[in-house]
Amino acid sequence: MRITWGMMLNNMLAGMNLSSATIIKYQSQLATGKRIGKPSDDPTGVVRALSLRTTLNQTETYLNNVSQAHEWLAVSESALTRAHAALSRALELAQMGANDTLPQASRVALAAEVDELIATVASAGNTRYADRFVFAGTRTRNEPFSLVGTPPTGYAYDGNDAAIAWETEPGVLQRVNTDGQAAFGPAIDALIDLRDHLLAGDVASLGNNDITQLQVISDDVLRAQTDIGAKTKRLDESRDSLTQLKLTVFALLEKYEGADMAEAIMRLQMAEASYSAAQAATARIIGPTLVDLIR
Repeated sequence: MRITWGMMLNNMLAGMNLSSATIIKYQSQLATGKRIGKPSDDPTGVVRALSLRTTLNQTETYLNNVSQAHEWLAVSESALTRAHAALSRALELAQMGANDTLPQASRVALAAEVDELIATVASAGNTRYADRFVFAGTRTRNEPFSLVGTPPTGYAYDGNDAAIAWETEPGVLQRVNTDGQAAFGPAIDALIDLRDHLLAGDVASLGNNDITQLQVISDDVLRAQTDIGAKTKRLDESRDSLTQLKLTVFALLEKYEGADMAEAIMRLQMAEASYSAAQAATARIIGPTLVDLIR
């Protein structure tokens, strides 16, 4: 077969184009830090990387749910702490009022303070997180507690006991809300009873009923706080597990997508040397005039 100048030229140009493509490939790797620029670079690696990115997106969603659940529980715990403090003060007032030697005028003054505690507990029951009432069950847009009468003789509850739960890990639903009526309703009723008994000077009810009732309800609120503490601990464990998974996925993505910088530099230098050698060889064979035209 006769070798023509055109065949020689085409062969040289093909070699130079291949070297140019290699140069562009490794320049891109060095610029982006990524080994895979398009699916054809590594079809198997692309499929694996897509799967890992799906896992990463899911993990981010779970971490976001954990963060929101954590904040919801923190707000709820703070509200219960306020209620517990109010009940502790009410217990002190009940013990003071049950003293036979206390003048009735002093009991009336204590009753006025109890009215403030009633308002405090109702306000704690109406605590919000991100414009949602945390103790209203699933009726989070409704203010759950409203006091009836002035001074209050009772309360109305506009919520429910339905659960609000977020998926914090695959297949794991974490309830974040506390039954508002169970947590705050008995406290409001007990405080109203205490106030009425103070106003009436009913020392027997103060000593025999109110003190015991307030102690029981205070313990119930404390148990609700403890339950929140246990949920918070589980969320912390989930967050730690998810964070570790995220780091693992990032490491695997780097394995499949990340460029080996040292190798990329070496291969870029080799491609540049090959391109220069091809230019020199072409110049020697065809002559400077034609080579100048095709550069």
